[in-house]
Amino acid sequence: NEPRIIPITDPVSVIYRIYNGTIPNTFMCSAIAAATPVVINEWAASGGTIEVTTIERFDLDETTVIGYTHSIKLRNVNFSNGTNSFSFEEYFFGNYQTNN
Repeated sequence: NEPRIIPITDPVSVIYRIYNGTIPNTFMCSAIAAATPVVINEWAASGGTIEVTTIERFDLDETTVIGYTHSIKLRNVNFSNGTNSFSFEEYFFGNYQTNN
């Protein structure tokens, strides 16, 4: 339950993108990049950290671990695209579940 802290420094990078349409569930992990939607703006993070807190998920028997929930937060991250910039003190990115 203690977060793993990952500094956003080379080789770790975070890119914030805006697309010209809705992103389907299969978009990010597809072997061949889809032609649409198209990136219309992109900012690169400079500094800050990624925090990942992982907790076990149990079967109905409450003893068998069936997977994990990874809670992901960005902290003190500054984004810039050369023209504009913005920052987050804390941004809850979301939860990602993995199975055993």
